Amino acid sequence: MNVLKKSLLASAVALASATAVAEVSMTVGMVSDYVYRGGELGDAGAYTSVDYASGGFYAGVWAISDGSTAEGIEYDIYLGYDTEIAGVSVGLGYVAYEYTYDDDAGEGNSENEITLSLGYGPLSFSYSDFEDDDVTSSTDADILEFSAEIGAFTIGYGDFDSDDDSADYDWAEISTGTEIGAVSLGVTLGHSSLGNDYLTLDMSTGIDL
Repeated sequence: MNVLKKSLLASAVALASATAVAEVSMTVGMVSDYVYRGGELGDAGAYTSVDYASGGFYAGVWAISDGSTAEGIEYDIYLGYDTEIAGVSVGLGYVAYEYTYDDDAGEGNSENEITLSLGYGPLSFSYSDFEDDDVTSSTDADILEFSAEIGAFTIGYGDFDSDDDSADYDWAEISTGTEIGAVSLGVTLGHSSLGNDYLTLDMSTGIDL
């Protein structure tokens, strides 16, 4: 079962949770390679999300055609709450990762995680308690992520600390982006101790529903 976790979901969550008034929005996009937390999870794919946000609360569904199989669809269901306390942003969120296909062992795919995030100025930190729901081949993990915004760039580092020590790894990356009209463009350059270097391009646009 794929335990490297997901997605461009993070950008959809950030967009939804930043909205102070009730809003329903939709995002559609395309990514050149599906890489998340240093793990290569699929080939180029189209993705979409539908999000609801109100007063710090957010919820949504994000889906991608990840190239794992001809019918390979990953869909993530998430909800959470973001607020600010004495200038420190605090967030608590939950994500369930579901798939329309089985893993290589013919077992169903399903994972989930709870994340606590903190931010101050250009710095942010998050801790995720990740659980693989498959009892026959589960790999639970603690995931730590740090990032810093420096001008137009974001530098990030993460550590995947698994119950199975052989699955431990870390990663580092730098990303930047811009907007052209209603289209958001992003590029990420990264390296992970899994042995892969990656350069990904992301293009998306959003609309209010």
